[in-house]
Amino acid sequence: MLVANLRFTMVMVAGSVTGAVLGGLLLGVFLDAVLIPVLPLILLVSA
Repeated sequence: MLVANLRFTMVMVAGSVTGAVLGGLLLGVFLDAVLIPVLPLILLVSA
């Protein structure tokens, strides 16, 4: 099934990896008190 949708799968993987890397980098920039409430809002908007 994944082979049939390889392009879609690769786009989803790339987005997930990019989001994980950027999220990890933001942990060092923003305080947890700011970042933790913002992340659920981003997820709600993107859903």
